[in-house]
Amino acid sequence: MFTLNGPYVANAVSDLVSSQAAGSRLLKAALILFIASTLLFLFNRLIELVTPKVAQRADVITTPENVMRLRRAETFISLSITIVRVFVVVAALFVIWQISHPGAHPVALIGVGTVVVVLAGATVVPLLRDVTYGFIMIAEKWYGVGDHVVIEPMAGSGGVVEKITLRATKLRSVNGEAIWVHHQHIQGVRVTSAASHPLAIETFVSDPKLGRKVVEDAITVIPISPTTVPQPPTITEVKQISDSLWRITAICEVTPFREWIIDNFAVKVIKKTDLLTGKDPVIVHGPIVYYADATAEKRYQRSATVRKRVRAASSAARP
Repeated sequence: MFTLNGPYVANAVSDLVSSQAAGSRLLKAALILFIASTLLFLFNRLIELVTPKVAQRADVITTPENVMRLRRAETFISLSITIVRVFVVVAALFVIWQISHPGAHPVALIGVGTVVVVLAGATVVPLLRDVTYGFIMIAEKWYGVGDHVVIEPMAGSGGVVEKITLRATKLRSVNGEAIWVHHQHIQGVRVTSAASHPLAIETFVSDPKLGRKVVEDAITVIPISPTTVPQPPTITEVKQISDSLWRITAICEVTPFREWIIDNFAVKVIKKTDLLTGKDPVIVHGPIVYYADATAEKRYQRSATVRKRVRAASSAARP
């Protein structure tokens, strides 16, 4: 005759209840993961809709203050993507842990997290350095999305800032390469907000009309594109230096790392164009090429003025 064993039945019922509870917890965990994935998907779609509009508006606005404001907005959007993703993932893991450990106190999770951090210190410490340095650079507004930067001490690592995360900055070089740089390795940056350098070409000629014609013909040969010479050379001044000498000044914009197009190629083109005119050469000196940044000129002018005042004060004070 079959008899029921009390302890056996109790254990069987307990196992059944435990398995059902475990299944319920797994189902809830899967649901939490699904909700988190859905939130991240919707957030990414929202960012994909907003970011191009901000970038397009920044491209058509010419006021420097508004351009900088929109670039700050692009930088904020780039950072918010990373922050929201991290928050959603951490929140999902926290909820899953609470579901799988219904009787545990949340403080226990902090203890477990501390142990994990200590054990994974070799990985976490560099991550924290990246995040810390990144927050400092962002707070001090070193650069933003859309700026052209050159990373120091990696002089060859330069390009337009495409993305800024908590850990790294993504650059796009002039040859199309994507460059990722960890924030802890950035010792300094050289920033060009307009993503191009203004260069001046000065040519000294004996005849202003013929000299202007030579320079204008040579300009047509220079390649023009966003990654070479965004703004072609334009003659801004023809000034007489002496009875038989005139200076022709042309200003252009050059993409960083492509300065050789002007200070090497363009100079040779102007000289050769002068020789191919079939007449006596009109170029007496040059051409010479130098940076013509208006902001830099103002700063150096101010510094030079201060030095002159100091020298004048020192000379007046001498007996």
